[in-house]
Amino acid sequence: MGLKNTLKTGIPAGVLILACCLLSFGYAGKAVSVQPDRGAAEDQVTAKIIVLRMIAEAEALRTLSFDRKIQERGDGKYRNSVSFIKIQRVPRKVYMKLNGPELLYVSGWNGGKVLVNPGGFPYINLNLEANSMTLHKDQHHTINEVGFDYLTDIISDAIKKSGDKFDASFKYLGDVVWNSRACYKITITDNDYKFGSYITRENESLISIARKLKVSEYKIAELNKISDFGPVKASKVLIVPSSYARTTELLIDKLNGLPISSKVYDNDGLFESYDYTNLKINPVFASDEFSKSFKGYGF
Repeated sequence: MGLKNTLKTGIPAGVLILACCLLSFGYAGKAVSVQPDRGAAEDQVTAKIIVLRMIAEAEALRTLSFDRKIQERGDGKYRNSVSFIKIQRVPRKVYMKLNGPELLYVSGWNGGKVLVNPGGFPYINLNLEANSMTLHKDQHHTINEVGFDYLTDIISDAIKKSGDKFDASFKYLGDVVWNSRACYKITITDNDYKFGSYITRENESLISIARKLKVSEYKIAELNKISDFGPVKASKVLIVPSSYARTTELLIDKLNGLPISSKVYDNDGLFESYDYTNLKINPVFASDEFSKSFKGYGF
């Protein structure tokens, strides 16, 4: 690509141009601190450039695979899990392998349901709605939110809400090395984070409300002591957060521009944490890779 096109920042010039265009329209490892480059190129690195590049890179993805480590708070304690995931973005196809269970979702197939190999009792494949309590129980998210699209949607909403106070909310804290990857460290803080009320309407569920407000359905359920994420009665008053998080910490890979670690904090501390390793960008999948008969799957 050449030194002139990379500007010493790890950001391709084309992406910088794209970020500037977006701006004109208004729109597991241990991190080790590293001193930012103090050269002239440092002026090119800002929170806005980094975050807009991240969104652009995520939207340009066709396929990806990765290992994911999760830590999520629930009932006053933390749950941990690891999984291997393969995704085709459009049309959406997802394969997920956990410690035992396997999940397969393909848009337009299986009646829109997720094929589940429980990896144990009842020892038969199950066909479940992605938002069913069986799949969503004790989980902050479902297979619908796997990947980077959900995260970038939340970040885009944070950009919109920050308005002309972007620089007060989004901070570039320099560079770190995480899991042997050079990363930008970004924090996003909602300085007006608070709780308000929401009056439910006909045909709404906790999930549809959360998607509309760009917040977590798990957080709404926690605040209102609700045990599921399904339909809610109209005219019910719910306590809801003003945004997804009080503070979000992102480690964004300098080479590929994608977030490889995120930590979300609310009023009670760490709410959820996601780490991505062995990330492969645009891998070529076999024609039957997202079928239950693919070699190596246990469906």
